[in-house]
Amino acid sequence: MISKNSLYNDRWHVFWALAMANFVAALDMNITFIVLPTLASEFNLPLSRVAWIPLAGTLTIGALLLPIGSLADLLGRKRMQLIGIALISLGSILFALAPTPAILILGKMISSAGVAIVFTQMMSVIAAVFPDSERGKAIGAGIAASAIGMLLGPLAGGYVITSIGWRAAYWVIGLLAIPSLIATAIIFVESRVSSENIGEKLNFDWIGSLLIALGISLGIMILNEGNNLGWLSPLIIGMFFASIFCLVTFVVWELKIPDPLFDLRHFTNRIFTYSILVRFLGFFGYSAIFFILPFFIQDIQGYKADIVGLVIFTGSFGMGIGAIISGRFDNNRVLFSFLGLSLGAISSLLFVLALFMNASAHFFAGINLIAGLGFGIWNAPAWGMLLASTDKSSYSGAASVMNLVRNTSTLSAVAVATAIITTIMIAQGSNGNLDEIANDPNGHAAKSFVLGSQIVFIVSGCFGVGTLFATILLRKPKDN
Repeated sequence: MISKNSLYNDRWHVFWALAMANFVAALDMNITFIVLPTLASEFNLPLSRVAWIPLAGTLTIGALLLPIGSLADLLGRKRMQLIGIALISLGSILFALAPTPAILILGKMISSAGVAIVFTQMMSVIAAVFPDSERGKAIGAGIAASAIGMLLGPLAGGYVITSIGWRAAYWVIGLLAIPSLIATAIIFVESRVSSENIGEKLNFDWIGSLLIALGISLGIMILNEGNNLGWLSPLIIGMFFASIFCLVTFVVWELKIPDPLFDLRHFTNRIFTYSILVRFLGFFGYSAIFFILPFFIQDIQGYKADIVGLVIFTGSFGMGIGAIISGRFDNNRVLFSFLGLSLGAISSLLFVLALFMNASAHFFAGINLIAGLGFGIWNAPAWGMLLASTDKSSYSGAASVMNLVRNTSTLSAVAVATAIITTIMIAQGSNGNLDEIANDPNGHAAKSFVLGSQIVFIVSGCFGVGTLFATILLRKPKDN
C-alpha cells in the first residue's frame, strides 16, 4: 500500500495528478473543432459566426494566461489548479445545457478559463518538482498526456456526437473533471509545487493584465470581423490603433513597474526568444488543420462526425509519439526542433495537394499523422529550452508566456483562415454561409471554400519554412 507521505513525496504521483487534469483540459479544447459543423447546422450559423465559439475560448485563455501565471506564483499553484479543474467542469456542463449560441460561448469561456490555469500549471509544476536530469522526460510525458486527450477527444467525441449527440460529449467532460479534482486535492502539497514567493504580499498588476487582454482581443476581433464590417471601416481602423496602443503601452508599463506580470527582460535571452518564436509559428500552422478539416470532410465529402474524429485522431496520435521521442533525447533540442518543423512544413504542402485532388478522408488522416508527429517532436524541445532559460520563481510566468503565445497563434490562425476563406467565397459570388456548402458539396461555394483552404495551408507552410530558417541561424545552445 502507498502511504500518504509517499504520495506527497513522489514527484511522479504529482505528475499523474497533473496529467489527469491536462487530459481533461485537452479534451475540452479539442472536441470543440469536431462539433463545429454540427453546431453550425443546428444553430444556422455562418462560418464567421461559428468561428466565435473556439475564438471565445482561446480569447479567454489568451487574456488570462499572464495574470494566472503571476497569481499562481504568489497565491499557490495547488489553489490555482483546483480552481482551474472546477471551472472546466462547470463550463462544460453549461455548454451541454446551452439553448442558444450566446450560452454556448459563455460556457466555452468559463471552461477555457479553467484550461488556461491547467495548461499553465502543467509545465510550471513539472519544472518545480523534477530535477534537470528528469525534466525533459517529464515534459515529453506531459505533452503526451495532452496528446492522449486530443486523441480521445476527436475519436470518442466524434462517436458520441454521431451516436448520442454533441451535448452528451460535454457532459462526459464535465463529469471526468471530478476525479481529477479529488486527486489534485489529495496529492498536491502547496509548499512542494509552488515557488518561494508564496505567502508574500500580493501586488498584482491589474493594469498590465487589462492592457494585454485588450490588445490581443482587439487584434483577433479585427481579423475575424474584417469581412463583415469592411477592412477600411472606421470601427476596424479604430480597433486596429487601439490594439497597437494597448500592446505598446503594456510593454512600456511592464518595463517600468517593480512587480510586472512577467519580466520582459527575459526576451534578451536568445534561447528564450527562439522558443517563443517557434511556439507561435508552429501553432499557427497546426491550428489551421484542426479548424478547416472538419468542415471539408463533413460538409464537402459527406462523412459523419465519427470519421472527422478519426482524421483528427491521427494528428494527436502522432503528436504523442513525437513528444515522447524528443523528450527522451533532451540533449538534442535544436536538432529535434528542426526535424519536427520540417515535417510540419511538408504536411502543409501535402494538405494543399490533397485538397486539389479531393483525396479520401484516409489520405487526410495520413497527412495529419505526419503533421502531428512533427508537432510533437518540436514542441518538447521548445519547452525544455524555455524552462532552462528561466529560474524557479519565474516558471509559472514563463509557462504563461509560452501558453499565451500558443493561444495567440491559435486565435490568429483561426481568424486568418476564416478571413481568407470568407474573402475568397464572397469574391467568387458566394454569401459565405456554410449551408451553401452542405446543401451543394460540389457547387460553386464548395469550390471557393477549397480554394481558400489551399491558400491557408500555403500560408501555414510559409510560416513553417520561416521557422526552419530561424532554427538554422540558431547555434547549438548550452541549455543543459
